[in-house]
Amino acid sequence: MQWSQLKHRLEEQFAPALGGRLQIHYTVYRNLTEGDGRAWLTWDKEELFSRADMPSWEKLAAPFDPNAEFYDSARDLLGALHDHLRTPFVELLASPEPLVRALALADRRLGRRRFEKLTAEELGHPLVRRVAALRAAAEGWPLHA
Repeated sequence: MQWSQLKHRLEEQFAPALGGRLQIHYTVYRNLTEGDGRAWLTWDKEELFSRADMPSWEKLAAPFDPNAEFYDSARDLLGALHDHLRTPFVELLASPEPLVRALALADRRLGRRRFEKLTAEELGHPLVRRVAALRAAAEGWPLHA
């Protein structure tokens, strides 16, 4: 699936109260080499989250290690975003990936009662807590965790 199509499908899952204020972006820089990329999440054009993969020339110079963080970051991020569309909502809230949990908190399927039952442990990561606070403010919901 092309990025523009994936972006559209992800953002249409966001709650109406977020009204285009939360956006997800991804770009690949193709100046001299292939593969340098960056993904970021914004709220009212303010960057909340950013993840960049390692520059291609460094990938080529480094020995291949499938467990290396820089190999996993971009691949896992795009994979997680694709999986977000086909994963049951309950599993999204329990994901070990903070971006997936943050997007789940922005999801229209998250209602007020379930939102209010979220614990501090479930929110955990600063990005997840920040998106929870933004969603609470946009919806006019209390944030107990």
